[in-house]
Amino acid sequence: MLTSMSLVAACGQKAASPEPEIYLLPDNFVGMFYILFNTPSGEPVRHEKGSRIYEIPPSGVLLTQGELNEGWIAAEDVKYYYVGENGQRVEIKGRWTTSLDDTPENRNDPELTIFGGGAGVYSDPGIPCDVTYQYYYVGLKADALEGKNQFGLEEYLAEHPFQCP
Repeated sequence: MLTSMSLVAACGQKAASPEPEIYLLPDNFVGMFYILFNTPSGEPVRHEKGSRIYEIPPSGVLLTQGELNEGWIAAEDVKYYYVGENGQRVEIKGRWTTSLDDTPENRNDPELTIFGGGAGVYSDPGIPCDVTYQYYYVGLKADALEGKNQFGLEEYLAEHPFQCP
């Protein structure tokens, strides 16, 4: 099983193989989370044992100086963890990439899950550059169905001016 992490390389040039990725989320975080790339004031790219690290802050939006990790990444090379106050990591193993039906089974499913996932480019006349981003949702299926802590990138950028490269 493969997970898509980005856009296709342009002009037929062979893109470098993408790096494995590790997403670190605050313990018990539920909701949308985003990574905004090419942000001069953002966090520098970090690595751990050959994997790119994305440490998501409590706001759910990580600004990074790095570029999008383009290409296809095998599912086993992408890991998601809750991180407790003591630094201990608990892996979030559930994945859901299709539509979610509102059924009693889904509302009662106790498994923490990463929903969706994808990359895009946001353009707005009020921002002098394009914003490259990735997005996901984490929580129970019931949380996703109820829209718990869901917010759009447009909403975030309206309240937090983006610094262009």
